[in-house]
Amino acid sequence: MTCERRTALVTGAASGIGLAIARGLRAAGSRVIGVDLRAGEIAADLGSEAGRTEMAAQAETLSGSRLDAVFACAGILGGGANTLSVNYFGAVATLLLLRPLLEVSPAPRAVVIGSVAGYNKPDEPLIGACLTGDETRARTMAAGRDELNIYSAAKTGLARFCRAQAIRPEWAERGILLNVVAPGLVQTGLNRETFTDPKRRAAVAAMMPCPLRRHAQPEEIASLALYLGSPENSFVTGQVIYADGGQEALQRGAEMI
Repeated sequence: MTCERRTALVTGAASGIGLAIARGLRAAGSRVIGVDLRAGEIAADLGSEAGRTEMAAQAETLSGSRLDAVFACAGILGGGANTLSVNYFGAVATLLLLRPLLEVSPAPRAVVIGSVAGYNKPDEPLIGACLTGDETRARTMAAGRDELNIYSAAKTGLARFCRAQAIRPEWAERGILLNVVAPGLVQTGLNRETFTDPKRRAAVAAMMPCPLRRHAQPEEIASLALYLGSPENSFVTGQVIYADGGQEALQRGAEMI
């Protein structure tokens, strides 16, 4: 462990779970580099290759070439092919481009926000296109697909990518712990329409019932992410941890035991 002040980068830091994580980090005394589309220390569009490159360049400058933690929280819903570009390819680029900055830290951590939607009838062809790294092909395939299908494919692909990367030498042997937090429905701006439209709320409740009979606040998801991104987490890596009020356990039961 280290007592030094930590420097963390958070994408999607202007709202929702990313904002809750950034606030938690600052409250704990960490220095935070927030990344968002039009706000924060770095304004960048992670849905574009140019935006990802610019984000990484500014992160290196602002961090002094060292990051202790990266929290990949940026995500959108309702963007069609752009949902893939931000939620999958943007998150993957964030991890790969910033990994060299994490290597310098004595206790490097990376946390990705996934989704409970990632296990729900995954679109394997679309997931496969994501995992090959072919963004153009994946975007073409996404055309005409249902938005929830696209979102789920992006989050499933991201979880699989992180599990595969976490055990590779460039992550594990350098002590960079990489994990995914997979929330259920969280009361954020991303899901505003779901909470304000009675019909949509009822449809989601029927499709994804929650044993706790409520939905999470961003701070509840942030608390788990903050632990995984801290030096206190010294041995958990390569995991997808569901923070969903029991939804995944209800749907899949003992099949994952």
